[in-house]
Amino acid sequence: MSEASTVERPRRAEVRERPDGTLVVQGLDLEGRPRELSLLEVSYVDGKDTFLCIRETLTRMGRLVAWKNELHQSCHILHKRARIFIVHFKEMLALDGRRCDISDEDVHRRNHIAGWLDRWDLCRIKDADMRALCIEASHDAEAGVEIVKHRDKGRYKLVPKYTIGKKGRDR
Repeated sequence: MSEASTVERPRRAEVRERPDGTLVVQGLDLEGRPRELSLLEVSYVDGKDTFLCIRETLTRMGRLVAWKNELHQSCHILHKRARIFIVHFKEMLALDGRRCDISDEDVHRRNHIAGWLDRWDLCRIKDADMRALCIEASHDAEAGVEIVKHRDKGRYKLVPKYTIGKKGRDR
C-alpha cells in the first residue's frame, strides 16, 4: 500500500479567513493535491434582502445545451457565517470535501455571472478590485454563459449542477 493511499480524504474542506477578511476553501483537486479557492463575497444593495431573487436568477444563468434545450446552472448563492457569496457549483463541491477541478474558465464564468448580478443591482461585490474585474468579465461575450429571460424559462429544462441541502446520492 502506497503512502498516498493511506492518507484519508477529509470529510469536509477547511474554510478559513485570511487576515484581509477573505474566506477561502482549502480542498483537493482531482489528483488529490491541495487547492485553495477564494469565495466571492457580495452584499445586498441598500440593505434590501434580495436573496430569493438572486437565487431564482441564478437558476436561469449557465451553460446551454441547445440540442437538449437544457440550461445547466453554473453558480449559487451561499449564506455562510452571516456573509453572502456567489459560488461556482464546483466550489460547493469543494466545500463538501469532494475533489473537484475548478479551472480558470470556471472562475471567469462565476465572475461573469456575479458581474451581471452587480450590474442589475441585485447585489454588490464587496472587494472593489474584484468588482471591477467581475463587471469587466460580464461584458465578455465569449464566457460561455447564457441567460434565459424569466418569461422564457418554461421553454428550457433548468438543471442545477449542485443541489444545496442534499446529501450523497440524493444529488
